Amino acid sequence: MIRYLKLVLFLFVLVSGEGYAKQLELSQIKAFSHLLLKETKDSPTNIFKHLSDKVQIETISGSSARGVTLSFDKTTYIDLINKSIEEIKHAQQYQETVAFDFKVLPLSKGEYTIRTYSKIKKRSIWSTFTLELIKNKIEIIKIVDFI
Repeated sequence: MIRYLKLVLFLFVLVSGEGYAKQLELSQIKAFSHLLLKETKDSPTNIFKHLSDKVQIETISGSSARGVTLSFDKTTYIDLINKSIEEIKHAQQYQETVAFDFKVLPLSKGEYTIRTYSKIKKRSIWSTFTLELIKNKIEIIKIVDFI
């Protein structure tokens, strides 16, 4: 009987330890943001490998009262990037990008914001990236662009 209880207790600890969600750390969020900035500067399509299968992308143009919100799923977002790849590469030559406002959120999630200033259009775009640690890999689960 005691052996049985020890086995049950051991299995319970083993299963609960594997199911425990590891918390995302601030240093991981900062490192990921710098990696993503570097990789997407090399090629805008490098973002694809970091997108979750259920990623949500929103682009908000204008104010919340008089603006327009466009929502995309992963497939549509990839198609849009692929169709405008040359325009994106050209625009990146005249952009300044800064990552800031790093936050650790509950449930193995994190968030940060990127401000991209276009020297050509003389305007900024703020993008908020929500991340999640899934099986020791950081994935983007939501992107919100404010134009």
